[in-house]
Amino acid sequence: MQYTGTSYAASMVDFYRPFVPIRTIYAGIRKIFPGETTYQTEVVDIAETNIQGRIIKPLFKVLQMLQWIQHGNIQLYIGYIVLTIIVMLLLL
Repeated sequence: MQYTGTSYAASMVDFYRPFVPIRTIYAGIRKIFPGETTYQTEVVDIAETNIQGRIIKPLFKVLQMLQWIQHGNIQLYIGYIVLTIIVMLLLL
């Protein structure tokens, strides 16, 4: 038997149970003398799944479209920096 952070956070999870979905994996005991059994709970982080689905994935798609800028040529990167500095100086 192991103690994890779940036992310490159980009261907080119970308080937020209406807002936080909890997945439970438990096969149950089927024999009189069971062998190894497991009980696993997982608290699904709504903020993380929403941020990942609504912000991170579209951002990755945009960054993949801009991948053509990266060639691996250090002189080209220095040219990008110099060009950016010149444009910033002209705009300010």
